[in-house]
Amino acid sequence: PVVIGSPVLVESVKVTQFDNMMPGMFSYAVIFVTMIVSQAFTEERQQGLLKRIAFTPTTAADIFAAQITANTITGVFQITVVLGSSYLMGFRPMGGLAGIGLAYLMSLLLVLCNVGFGLITATLAKSSGSASGLAFLFILPQMMLGSFIPGIPEGLSRLVPSTYVTQTLTNVFLRGASSTSDTSLQNLGILGVYSLVVIVVGIVLYNKYGNR
Repeated sequence: PVVIGSPVLVESVKVTQFDNMMPGMFSYAVIFVTMIVSQAFTEERQQGLLKRIAFTPTTAADIFAAQITANTITGVFQITVVLGSSYLMGFRPMGGLAGIGLAYLMSLLLVLCNVGFGLITATLAKSSGSASGLAFLFILPQMMLGSFIPGIPEGLSRLVPSTYVTQTLTNVFLRGASSTSDTSLQNLGILGVYSLVVIVVGIVLYNKYGNR
């Protein structure tokens, strides 16, 4: 015999538009690090601070490490604000503590990537004003293709690093996927390699051309 279950026993989870947007907010919160880093390095170069530092025991590696550390701390604060605000507004992510830990890890890798973009921008910019404008060459694609804006073709969106954060957190927070699923680990690995390549390229370019 065929047994049809009673609809009243089927649990329904209502996902609002706000819920759908929240995973992308973690990406959106940290992509502006590009502008912060580019302005900081451009202003220091304009004021001659970098040339003065060159006559001290401080090395270029120390300067880059300080920027990475400072922006990582800022990123942790920004992610915490986003997470806390979302809870106050009714967002309840799936995934538990492991999912939240994954959100922090991937967002901080995105911070590292955007520090690299900031260094590349500072290499090209001649003033802090131009640095702000050039930074949007890296900010807008991440915002439009890889944050909370729907309807973007998947092939195009995977060109930007923020996509890997948004896609993974959408799967974990809204669909209940495991933080250690194949897709989650694959996206984490791709983002890690992406960030490492960008930060290395940014450091090399700025160290070679940005101090002029």
